[in-house]
Amino acid sequence: MKTKMILLAVTMLLGSSAFAETPYARNCRITGGQFWVVDVNTKVDLSLCLFGDAAIGAAELAHYKWNDLGIGMSITTFQAQTAKLNVQGVCNKLDASSLVATDSSGHTWNLCVFADNSVIEAHTLANGVNSPANAGLVEALK
Repeated sequence: MKTKMILLAVTMLLGSSAFAETPYARNCRITGGQFWVVDVNTKVDLSLCLFGDAAIGAAELAHYKWNDLGIGMSITTFQAQTAKLNVQGVCNKLDASSLVATDSSGHTWNLCVFADNSVIEAHTLANGVNSPANAGLVEALK
């Protein structure tokens, strides 16, 4: 009986740790977003935080909210973006490089990557802070 209880405790402990939430995922959830992982054809996947149609790097959002590394270029550029721009070439126009990623559903994500490696989705950036589609992200950045 004692062995069964120990085995049950170990199984519960290991089982629950498999579903542990990462700090970036937790921060995303707390700010009202949905944590999403995309493949960028590297050894490390990239995590995004989705707010409806808006998407930003989960790491940038977390560090912004934690106020520990300063504000990433993706966030400062987004916050300054008040006029809607054409999504074609928006990354280059705003001094970022373009990166295409794919999620597990096969959805393609066009991302803008800044010199500090911060990331924001191209449509999110092009639509700017005044777009209703970005309202959730704007609220999360308050």
